Amino acid sequence: MYRNAAMNGGLVIITLGAGIVAMDRATGTRVWHHKANGFVIYGRLTVTPDLVIASGGKTITALVYATGAHIYTLESPIHTGTWLYDSGQIFASGQGEVACFDAETGKLLWHDRFPGLGHFSSALGVPGNVAQVDHS
Repeated sequence: MYRNAAMNGGLVIITLGAGIVAMDRATGTRVWHHKANGFVIYGRLTVTPDLVIASGGKTITALVYATGAHIYTLESPIHTGTWLYDSGQIFASGQGEVACFDAETGKLLWHDRFPGLGHFSSALGVPGNVAQVDHS
């Protein structure tokens, strides 16, 4: 996918353990920093022109891209092993389960445990956007 100027924000977002940091792309200056409450190690990340959404374990946190203002933190019904953002939705899978959330509100839209299919890793995909199996 080609990027346009509107998609290239001035910040690079970094997850570092329990922190999410925004740095100015040109200067490396820290712009904002969010530290999780409790024990969270952020490892999954989606960045849109408006939102930063990060997850670690069962925790999902959304912040405002430009300012780092906290929008929500929620407890997912599953561990977020494989992660896909598309068209305002977050799809998370782990241990044989899949859940879908509204990215702006954090509302759980659906959750399927896939009974009888085992607790394996999974890949997620929609046309033009695929997240491969994450074995970490």
